[in-house]
Amino acid sequence: VDALRARGLWPENEQRSLLVNTYDYTNERGELLYQVCRFEPKSFRPRYSDGFGNWVWKKHPTQVLYHLPEVLESPIVFVVEGERDVETLRYYGFVATTVAGGAKAKWLDSYTDALRGREVILMPDRDAPGYARVRNIARALLGKVARLVCLELEDGKDVTEWFQRGHSEVELIAELDGEKKVSQ
Repeated sequence: VDALRARGLWPENEQRSLLVNTYDYTNERGELLYQVCRFEPKSFRPRYSDGFGNWVWKKHPTQVLYHLPEVLESPIVFVVEGERDVETLRYYGFVATTVAGGAKAKWLDSYTDALRGREVILMPDRDAPGYARVRNIARALLGKVARLVCLELEDGKDVTEWFQRGHSEVELIAELDGEKKVSQ
C-alpha cells in the first residue's frame, strides 16, 4: 500500500469519504484527461487513468479549462469558482467553465489563450478567496478578451445558491445588463 501511495495509485482516506460526483476534464477533442472527484464530507481529489484501468490519484500534468470543447465553440463564457457552479449555469443554458483546484488554483496562460477573443463574465464567490481569484483572472484576461465583465450576485455566496434562492436565467441576463465592466 505504501508503494502504491508513493506512486499516487492509492487514494488517501478513501474509506472515510463517499464519492458523490466526478467532473470530467477533456482536451479540445473531448477526450478525457482527468477528473476531479467530490467526496462527502466535502473534499476534492484529482485523478487520471494510468492507461491500464487504474486511477492515479494526483494532479494531471496537463491542466485545461472545464468543458474546454464548449468554451472553444462559444463567443460568451462564464468563469466561476467551481464545477458545481459550472453545472448550474449549464443547466440554465449558459456556457461556463472553471479550473481544477478552486479559488487557490493557479491561472495558466493556456486558460487565457482558450478564452482569447471571447466575451468573458467573471462571477466571484462572495468571499475573500473568491474576490482575489477574480482579480487575478481579470488581470490575466485584460486586453486579451473581446469583453470582460465582473458580475457579483448579491443574493447568495455563489451562482448555485443564487439560483436555489429562486432566481431565474432571465434575472441573470437582467443582472448582466447592469454589470460592472472592466475597461480595456
